[in-house]
Amino acid sequence: MSPLSVQILISAVGVVLSMVASAFISGTRWGRIESDMRSMTDRLARIEGMFTLVPRDALERRDPAGRE
Repeated sequence: MSPLSVQILISAVGVVLSMVASAFISGTRWGRIESDMRSMTDRLARIEGMFTLVPRDALERRDPAGRE
């Protein structure tokens, strides 16, 4: 093997390893972002569950015990 072909081989391996490392790092960060979004969605759903919309007519027909 000539020195030029060894240099080309080393450069090609370096490029491939760099691409693999970049894909791995971006994949782990994307997974972290998705899990953060999922937890925020769950929290928002819990907060929304605390509030219920009741028509005003239904509120006026209820007795003091809260039953219709």
